Amino acid sequence: MNTHSPRWKRWSLFAFLGTISLSALIGMVVILFGDAGPFAEKVLVTSLTLSAFCFCTLASATLRESKGAKLLPLMGLILAILATLLTEIGIWTDTSGDSFWQITGVVIAFTLATAHVQLLLLARLEPRFRWAFGLVFFADYGIAFLISFMLLGHPDEDTTMRIVGALSILSAALTIAIPVFHKLSGNSFAPIFSHPHKTPQEPKEEIPMLCPFCQTRFAHRPGKVLCPKCGGCFTLLLDGVFSTAQRKEQTK
Repeated sequence: MNTHSPRWKRWSLFAFLGTISLSALIGMVVILFGDAGPFAEKVLVTSLTLSAFCFCTLASATLRESKGAKLLPLMGLILAILATLLTEIGIWTDTSGDSFWQITGVVIAFTLATAHVQLLLLARLEPRFRWAFGLVFFADYGIAFLISFMLLGHPDEDTTMRIVGALSILSAALTIAIPVFHKLSGNSFAPIFSHPHKTPQEPKEEIPMLCPFCQTRFAHRPGKVLCPKCGGCFTLLLDGVFSTAQRKEQTK
């Protein structure tokens, strides 16, 4: 499956919106007209499961396209497919075995952890804020491991739930903090011009350039630049105002 394809991402988004709409419609019917029966309940859970699948796969595709990551998006896609298949098998075959649902719960826990991590990794942070990424991995996968341990083993549930609660608070705090760090990284860009008599407006067009650290080609406005691939930070200053053609000629 080519996760770089904008068409694939567009259809995934349409599928996500469609399954959410279907779930909402079935929920309203149940509320307005009472119990709709076991079949409608299965359709509702199936729609919600497919919505979660589309959401997780979109997170994987976006991270791969935005930052060029391969391993984590691939793992997220495989986990999403496996979790969806196991859930649908359990719903439509009326599987009641404890082992089956325990394994399904473990897969779902790691699927959700991977999707959440991928969404937060989309942020572009300056080096001083990147410690937050490590904490996200620790918190989310720590929760997934502890839930798996609770499902498959017989731990001290009170102690384990306390640790899960603490890690959940850490994960929620980072979910709020990382977008703020992303904004701070973007707002820390220095002014482009320092002319003593006049201050030209910032050029609207982006200038093609090469990252001096990883040699990745991309386009960005003059000023402080953050490489979208390696995260390297450098400043691009223009000596005066150039036309678009002159700028492109200088970057060749």
